[in-house]
Amino acid sequence: MTKSFYSWYKKYISDCNNSYIAFVKNLSEKVKVNKSQYEKLIEIRAKYFNPALENSLDKKISENSEELGNLELKLEKAKSIKQGMDKSLLENSAKKVYKKIVNHPKIDKVTTDKHTLNIYTKELKVKEHNIGSYKLTYLLLNNKISIKNLEYIVDGQYDHWHVFEGRPCLSQWQPILSRQLDTFQIFLFIDTLIHYLLLSDSTNAYMSFEGWIKKFELKEKIDKKSETEQTQSGQISAGTIRMSNEVWDSDTIAVTYNSTWSTWYPTSTTAS
Repeated sequence: MTKSFYSWYKKYISDCNNSYIAFVKNLSEKVKVNKSQYEKLIEIRAKYFNPALENSLDKKISENSEELGNLELKLEKAKSIKQGMDKSLLENSAKKVYKKIVNHPKIDKVTTDKHTLNIYTKELKVKEHNIGSYKLTYLLLNNKISIKNLEYIVDGQYDHWHVFEGRPCLSQWQPILSRQLDTFQIFLFIDTLIHYLLLSDSTNAYMSFEGWIKKFELKEKIDKKSETEQTQSGQISAGTIRMSNEVWDSDTIAVTYNSTWSTWYPTSTTAS
């Protein structure tokens, strides 16, 4: 395990804990306010109205009681999830997590700095078609992610049929990824993103898989020598061909995703 990954991982865990603390603080405040309102309604009902007769306040009291119950259950659910997170953290050291990531069959290498995690995939295939290798970037500082095709960008914009200029259309994947990020499951987050890239389904995509792969396979073949010469002379666009793994630094990553408990936390009291 590299020192930079260890440093990044410690920061990642700290940020996850801070996110949890902020969520629980906000939820606890809602419980406090709701409980105060509920007690005030009960007091008004008992003081000014005949308890034996039905009153317009009864419905409001009932609704307030139900909401309070739901908030309290959500708070207990959050604390239960955190207990599972802490148990998992004890069983999975930074060294174990790093080893799992670098041993992933689809991952070529991993790089990190203080805030940024970069995952470089091997060449990926969908339905026997090569779709290139990718750079998956997660930036802790602002909870940003981007996906860059390191081989070729279709029409200079589409890194993947689901990814436009580095910005993935996550749709139903977002709450899954958010929960994984927020609960110390960084390996599963990376694995899920890779599986996301391996699906040929074009639902909610920027363009169809068939249309994208046709253009991707028609790209001009450029050898390494030509790439170097054209790059030096400024004749090739970084928005079309990715020639270096380091072309895109953290400053060029588009905001695609905000990781917060509110984006995935179950709103139903019956949710698992």
